[in-house]
Amino acid sequence: MPFLFLLAFSFAAEVDAQWLKLMHYEKNLIGTYHSRASSDGFFTSTERSPESELNQFLIDYDKRPIDDKHVVCRFPYRAKYVVNKGYKAAIKTPNCPTLEKFRATVAPVGVSLLFSSYFLDSPASTFGHTFLRLRRNSLKVATEHQIELLDHGIGYAANPSTMNPLLYSVLGFVGGFDGVFSMVPYYYKVREYNDAESRDLWSYDLDMSPQQMADLVDHLWEVGQATFPYYYLTENCSYYILEILEIVTGWKLLDRMPFWIIPVDTLKAVTSEPGFVKEVSYRPSLKSQFEERVRYLSTAEQKQVRSLRYEPTWTTVQIDAAIEFLELKFAKQVRTPGTEELKLRDEFLAARASRRESSRLQVPKPPSPDQIHPSSRMGMHLGYHETFKNYLGVEQRFAYYDPLDPPQAKPAFSEIIFMDIAARFYPHTNDFDIQKTDLLRVRIRNPYTLWLSPWSYSLTVGGIRDSILCDSCYGFRTHFDLGLSYLFTDKHLVYLGVYNDLRTSAKMSRGFGYYLGPLAEFTDYWFNNFRSQLRLTYLDVIDRNQTAFWDISAEIRWDIQPNKFSLSLRQSWVDEIQDIQLSLYYYY
Repeated sequence: MPFLFLLAFSFAAEVDAQWLKLMHYEKNLIGTYHSRASSDGFFTSTERSPESELNQFLIDYDKRPIDDKHVVCRFPYRAKYVVNKGYKAAIKTPNCPTLEKFRATVAPVGVSLLFSSYFLDSPASTFGHTFLRLRRNSLKVATEHQIELLDHGIGYAANPSTMNPLLYSVLGFVGGFDGVFSMVPYYYKVREYNDAESRDLWSYDLDMSPQQMADLVDHLWEVGQATFPYYYLTENCSYYILEILEIVTGWKLLDRMPFWIIPVDTLKAVTSEPGFVKEVSYRPSLKSQFEERVRYLSTAEQKQVRSLRYEPTWTTVQIDAAIEFLELKFAKQVRTPGTEELKLRDEFLAARASRRESSRLQVPKPPSPDQIHPSSRMGMHLGYHETFKNYLGVEQRFAYYDPLDPPQAKPAFSEIIFMDIAARFYPHTNDFDIQKTDLLRVRIRNPYTLWLSPWSYSLTVGGIRDSILCDSCYGFRTHFDLGLSYLFTDKHLVYLGVYNDLRTSAKMSRGFGYYLGPLAEFTDYWFNNFRSQLRLTYLDVIDRNQTAFWDISAEIRWDIQPNKFSLSLRQSWVDEIQDIQLSLYYYY
């Protein structure tokens, strides 16, 4: 026992950094350590402190017999740790049949970090998603699609206890769900992300030694028995994937992450480590393949495909396009037994089986997602308001992008914003005012085409200063608009929708106000470094004795230094009151 006491003392002085990592310990507000793991099965001691865990593990290490319930079998990576530190001798042939079966099943020859691109049809998935792929073969993933499907996908996700949208959002922000690691065949991930949700998949092949890959498998075995509180914006899929990579490789990955962790920052962290990423490969989604395939069809051939009435004279490309069209337009129906859409797809598949030729095509590889601009942005404003005169402004946006930000490697014309705060100082009156506090702002612009007819929409929740319903009062805001987007070439988009805006403040005559009216939005990407947007809204104010008015804004954005500095000139007219603003934005 005195020997163990000395060990605990030595641990606290020398090796707690490594032990803290593999046990997922962190300091709390009172300066003591606690593990983020919340399940009893992850621990060997009842105290759960770093010292007690190490001491109890060393005691349990010597117990016999060794079987699946022994600590060597339950926690193989910790067993390696105490052996490497010289605390214990290695056990030559431990009897761990379940662990050995897991090791043999996974047996990776390579590890890749996967990014499934932004899923704009679901606000919860608009930031993308990251997970690991454990490769079972050494062939290049970019060329051997059939073989790579046999790999394993390792993900971390929330295990929700409710599907109520409001509770889901609140619990996700405050850690109300358990987060769990899971392993599924990689083709499940491809089917879910690549096909059903039409999300491109990006694979970042990591340079890891055989020992590091073996350590990763052993640590995945350990965390697979545990649950962790899931926080949507911090301790999420990206955080834990990076943490387990950091534990087994020694790379300082989490140090490169901002407080708010979003999936694309995970990619930036691994690509920032010289030599850690060997290769970046691209697997286009079903939608990307379909859009590329129909480019090779004539107008008459495209019309035939849209009719979904097969003729023997169809080309193989038409048949493949029809199958993809069915799976895109009727995604749920083609997976539901007995539906007409499923029967129709089976007919096309039968016709395709009679054709020997391949119509596989090479989809052009877009810029990889790690090349997007930094997620945070700071702005400095110099402006003039017709009523309040000259002003200086400051703005801080924590994440992520708006339609006029540098367009590389992000969904064009759309917007995902988390925490955008803007304030102004008016020297004329010495007033300092908060202008807006957008907690969440989503703008989805899915173009309407002859093939697909998705809705476009915007959603904003936060606070805003209002000069129509009250005398420049600050209140709560919920905004929503719904409409259709039309793309003219890939550089110019027009959106037509219905604008709805509910605002509440004690200083408003009724305590609330509601704006309603048509909205037209014109967004243009003139050059890679120069973009513009014009918004025209004709609004009526419900529950207030005031005539309708125009809300017009125009903005141009010029990148001074790509992904670093941008200049913006914005002019607006709200009920004929003019506001002009020059801004310098810094991305970091």
